[in-house]
Amino acid sequence: MTLANWVKILGGGRQFFYLADLMKLGKLDYEAARKAAHRLRKAGLLVRVGRELMVNGLWPPRLEMVACLVRRPAYVSLEYALFLHGALDQAPAVVTCVTTGRPGLVAMPVGTALYHRLAPSLFHGFADFEGFLLATPEKALLDHCYLKRRARGVPVALPGDLDPDAFDAAAMAEQGRAFPSAVLQEALRLVQSAPA
Repeated sequence: MTLANWVKILGGGRQFFYLADLMKLGKLDYEAARKAAHRLRKAGLLVRVGRELMVNGLWPPRLEMVACLVRRPAYVSLEYALFLHGALDQAPAVVTCVTTGRPGLVAMPVGTALYHRLAPSLFHGFADFEGFLLATPEKALLDHCYLKRRARGVPVALPGDLDPDAFDAAAMAEQGRAFPSAVLQEALRLVQSAPA
């Protein structure tokens, strides 16, 4: 298949490709698809972000979408979600995500994501937002308090000021029931001490 044919396929707007997709689209066997992927990456038409996951260089997706696919299941939470909701005034340098899988920092050509691990019983409180999973403001703050408190055992701080109007007290109490009571108290303290 020629580079021009691949450009036509990639120009269709699809944002993510697995090696299996290239096999199907190009009617290629595995080895030929690997070679085609290599050529397309060298030409800047595809960007490798995972083992066999690539993003379209012509129609690059949002970093948050990529972060939720690289380690599945995952949703955007903590400081980054608070910023997206307008609840935090400082933009984090990396996308912060929660997963039930492996934690860690993942540097990709399209950006960096930091994954925190939560037990499956705490993996809730998110919804689809522009093609990726995003925690509610309340759940993002609870996740932040739970993970930071557990890691350090000290009161939690945030990089920037919180907007107390971005939070719903009833939703905070509802989602906070899944966490230890100290986590809910810490989250409420942060909201109540935020400048109005």
